Amino acid sequence: MNELQTVIEEALSYLSPRARDGYTGAVIRGSRNWSGSDLEGKAKHYGAGYARQRRIAYGALVGAGGSVIRIEHGRLVTAVEVGTDDLGDRIYQTRYGYYRAPRAGRKNWEKV
Repeated sequence: MNELQTVIEEALSYLSPRARDGYTGAVIRGSRNWSGSDLEGKAKHYGAGYARQRRIAYGALVGAGGSVIRIEHGRLVTAVEVGTDDLGDRIYQTRYGYYRAPRAGRKNWEKV
């Protein structure tokens, strides 16, 4: 079974129906950006409210066993740890594929 989808569904279950179907749920599912960079028009003016919703989304995601990682081009994405490789590095699943956590002294996530 897809571990990422399981964690996303559990995180969504922690939210109210309104949050689940709105911006908060969209951030967890990955259809909206964790950074808020996709906000336009009046939404940018009310950015603090959207930031509050992202914090709620983050709390629900972490409570469900997920996390947010930074992949190529600095993009923040929903992820779940799925195991370790032969060297002991943690492997995370995202909607963009699998990524290896950075080792000490490196900040970049590597696509596996």
